[in-house]
Amino acid sequence: MVFPYLDAEGTRPADLARRLGITRQSAQTLVRGLVHKGLVELVDDPDDGRAKRIRLTASGKRAVPLALETFAQLERELSKRIGTRNVAQLRSALEADWGDSPAA
Repeated sequence: MVFPYLDAEGTRPADLARRLGITRQSAQTLVRGLVHKGLVELVDDPDDGRAKRIRLTASGKRAVPLALETFAQLERELSKRIGTRNVAQLRSALEADWGDSPAA
């Protein structure tokens, strides 16, 4: 999930890549897909005229609560199948691999 890693004023693609722990090329591919779906837009960086920032569109802002609820539903279903403790351990392991993952 990309949305929690985006700052309200927009995020530079290189910063997004670093936060996600992926290459810049992978981040660019990801952003292109989100732009195509109308969830984010690339806007001029006010601090650097050569750079762009990734910012949520109105559709993207509406999608955030839906995405969070979808992940919560998946986690509830997974808890039923493998148990709450195992889900907590899985979440911990995944967050450790991703570095500073925001809580969802």
